[in-house]
Amino acid sequence: MSPRRRTVLAAVGSTAAALSAGVGYWQRHRLRRRDETDAIEAALGIDPPAVETSVAVTDAHLHASYSRARDHIEETASLLDSAADASGTQHSRRARAQLDDAHEDLDASRPSELTDDEVPLEILTTYRLAIAGSAWARSVVHDGSAGPPSEALHDASEALRADLDGIEPQYRGSSLSAAVVQCGEADEMCAVAASRASRAQRFLDDSEYSHAVTWEVVETARQTVYDADWLFDEQDGRDRTGALADAFERLTDRVDTDTENVTSEYEDGVRSHAAARLTDRRLSGTAPETHFDAGRPALAVREQAQTAMIAATLDSLAGFPSTRALDGSEHVLTDDSEPLLAAKRDATEALTAAADEAGVDPLGRYLLAEAIDTADRGDRQLTRLLDNVNSYDHEAWVSRRDTAYLRFRAAAAEARAVPDVVELVNG
Repeated sequence: MSPRRRTVLAAVGSTAAALSAGVGYWQRHRLRRRDETDAIEAALGIDPPAVETSVAVTDAHLHASYSRARDHIEETASLLDSAADASGTQHSRRARAQLDDAHEDLDASRPSELTDDEVPLEILTTYRLAIAGSAWARSVVHDGSAGPPSEALHDASEALRADLDGIEPQYRGSSLSAAVVQCGEADEMCAVAASRASRAQRFLDDSEYSHAVTWEVVETARQTVYDADWLFDEQDGRDRTGALADAFERLTDRVDTDTENVTSEYEDGVRSHAAARLTDRRLSGTAPETHFDAGRPALAVREQAQTAMIAATLDSLAGFPSTRALDGSEHVLTDDSEPLLAAKRDATEALTAAADEAGVDPLGRYLLAEAIDTADRGDRQLTRLLDNVNSYDHEAWVSRRDTAYLRFRAAAAEARAVPDVVELVNG
């Protein structure tokens, strides 16, 4: 046998041995974790209650929003047909493709053909996305060549400002909870549209930005204002403006009390889970006080209610390190997956009890959906564990297991806080 062939065979033999050892290692990994994976699969099999969206969108609103989106697309098609200088160009072909896609998306979400599984509030987003495609196509007609923004784009931006100025919020509701959720959604839509109006103006003032993007920002914001106006107008019941202000004050006092003496450190140099959750909440978006000062009281109350729910959990979570500190070695919360399974059961029981107590109360259901999302984040951690059972080392495995455990503990605490927060809002 030639020296070269002996070398090749030796290399092949070494590789096979290494592969065999590697396979054996991963198989032992899986076998050692069999009990844990069984417990994780059992935890994933425990389903929290399903909670329907608490924002009601009427059939009349859906049909009106659909019709406005359809009219926008048809108007853009007419503009493309009449723009002789745009026909046949690469941009024009892409614009027509965008318009065809927008037509398809819209046709797939006709109000008369929606199923019970589809969420009306999400369908409104589908209509806005169709308008985004139409707006991009419209930019080809008005701003297809390099240069300053067209007069048509300036006019569209001014129309958005006029839409925002023309909306008249009415904070009515059959209950205060209903006003918080329904009008809170409308308030949020107005806040989003106002932010996009400011963004569009920056784009118009800076030639670095794409006019096509500005068209999309402006036209989708106008549709958002249209939907907000519908949500405000469709509310029945008493005027709740004064009650919203009172509820916001009560919630703010409660949040101040519950966060006054939060344990900031788990140990020297390690933040507590309570302090980390409070910081995450405060950094998650616009402060409720800012919404209130901007004249959006329903949104302010809705967001402060969620903050109050989280603040109510801080005492029970102060004895744990933040999830960022869970390294699987120095800071370990669980020795195996049994505590994880118990925490998931407890969270599900708490969520179910809160769902029963909330009933059809809109704010209770809204807050409960947030607590369920916390539990879902724990489930996603568990799914990642199962997907990577052979690849995670010990520290990574334990860290993610402990993170899921804390998610379930937090979800249970949030669920138990929901009834009290709803009662506080309703006074």
